[in-house]
Amino acid sequence: MWKYEHIDETRQRLLSKGIIDLGGDIDEAMVMYVRDSLMILATNDNPDIKVRITCDGGNVRVGLAIYDMLKGYPGHCTGIVFGFCRSFAMVVLQACNHRLSLPHSTMKIHDVLVDIEKMKSEVILNRHKLDRFMESLAQDVKRDQKAINRIYSSRSGQSLKAIRQLSKEDHELTAKEALKLRLIDGIIEKY
Repeated sequence: MWKYEHIDETRQRLLSKGIIDLGGDIDEAMVMYVRDSLMILATNDNPDIKVRITCDGGNVRVGLAIYDMLKGYPGHCTGIVFGFCRSFAMVVLQACNHRLSLPHSTMKIHDVLVDIEKMKSEVILNRHKLDRFMESLAQDVKRDQKAINRIYSSRSGQSLKAIRQLSKEDHELTAKEALKLRLIDGIIEKY
C-alpha cells in the first residue's frame, strides 16, 4: 500500500479501488491529495476513476488547479455527488467526463464570493495601497467568474447569458433540477 502524507489509510484503500474522495473544503490540502492521488494512478496506467464529491466549495485558485488536474487525467473520470456539491465544487465536478448524482443530493452554483473578513488582515490601511488592492481584486473576480461561466456553458450547452443568470440566482438545485439544466449527466441509485 502507498504511503503519502496527504492520503490517510482510508483514502489509500479507496484509491486502490480507483476512487478519489473529495470531502471538506477546497483548499491546499485537497489539491495536494488530488495531485498525489493522480501520481499514484499514473504509476498504475491511469485506470478509470470515480471522484466522490461532498463539498461546500472553497478557494477558487486552488479549485481551478484541481479542475485542471482532473480535466487532464488520461483515464475516464466519473464524478458522483454525495449529499451536496456547492460553489466551486460544482466547477470541479464539470472536469469529470461523466457527472452523476445520488437522487437526494443538492447542488449550487453562484457568482464568485470574496471573504472580506479574511482580507482585512492582509490589507494595510493605506488609501493608495487599498485602492490598488481593491482594483486588482475586482479584476481577479471578473477573470475567475468568466472562466467559471465558460466551464459551465461548455459542459451544459447553455449560453453564457443563461449561466450568468443561474449564478446570480444563487439557490440550491435538486438532482433533478441539475439534470434538467445539464449540469449533471444522470441520477443514480447505486454507485
